[in-house]
Amino acid sequence: YSAAHPMRSVFTGKNAVHYANTPFFDRAGRLIVPVQITRLQEDDSLFCPDGALSFHEMVVLIGTWANDGRMDWTASQTVTMEPDISTRGAVEGAIAEMPDGRFIMIMRGSNSGNPDLPGHKWFCTSSDGCLTWSNVRVWGYSDGTYFHSPSSYSTVIAHSNGRFYWIGNICADNPSGNGPDYPVVVGEIEATTGLLDRNTIMEIDTYREDDPAPVHLRNFTVYEDRSTKELVMRMTRLWVDDKIGRASCRERGEI
Repeated sequence: YSAAHPMRSVFTGKNAVHYANTPFFDRAGRLIVPVQITRLQEDDSLFCPDGALSFHEMVVLIGTWANDGRMDWTASQTVTMEPDISTRGAVEGAIAEMPDGRFIMIMRGSNSGNPDLPGHKWFCTSSDGCLTWSNVRVWGYSDGTYFHSPSSYSTVIAHSNGRFYWIGNICADNPSGNGPDYPVVVGEIEATTGLLDRNTIMEIDTYREDDPAPVHLRNFTVYEDRSTKELVMRMTRLWVDDKIGRASCRERGEI
């Protein structure tokens, strides 16, 4: 690899690789970094289905410490979702290491440009330390039912209490692309199944009657406070004024 071709499927000046979700050190001391790559076509143009803003594929970068104090990097198998499942591919995969050593990756999809597609979160699993991944499936509740979710960021927190929490958007009906991206909720992931326990779902915030337009509750950050062990979430309540095409921040702060 070189500056012009820094990693598999990435070519400088032609496509991009960028951060997808929160990196972390696994129990073996490896740095796990989920990234997403824009897909190139045979003519080196960017692939993008009709109605979609972009199209991505997920890759996990695995960093191990070398003797010189630097990191050696390995790239995982590419995780793909074709346009007949997600018109924007596999996006913003959140990874967690389960107690039995399996890894799960929960991803954002999209039905932008094809509203007949179901809007969900999607997931796959790895039993070899993130090197290879299972086929992508709909991610849902541990009771076997599914929920609707827009094309929006979500993440997983591995808490010091040994539990795993998912934070993201769940909507009542099939979404249309990115929205509605409310309410934003938190719920516990069952360690044995890697699925969401619907009995633990708690709403964090949602649309309010005094909001001047549909609100956007997304693109937050979450961390565990080291002293209090509380989950701290930073999120801006955002809406778009259609008359002037301008996004405005209603509130900013910690929850």
